[in-house]
Amino acid sequence: SIEIEIDGVTVTTEESRTLVDVAAEAGVYIPTL
Repeated sequence: SIEIEIDGVTVTTEESRTLVDVAAEAGVYIPTL
């Protein structure tokens, strides 16, 4: 697993997950096309 910080929120997740999915679970919106 890896630990990332998005807008001050630290999240631990599996390496196979996408950043957009992890951010959404943490309540952080990342605009995409």
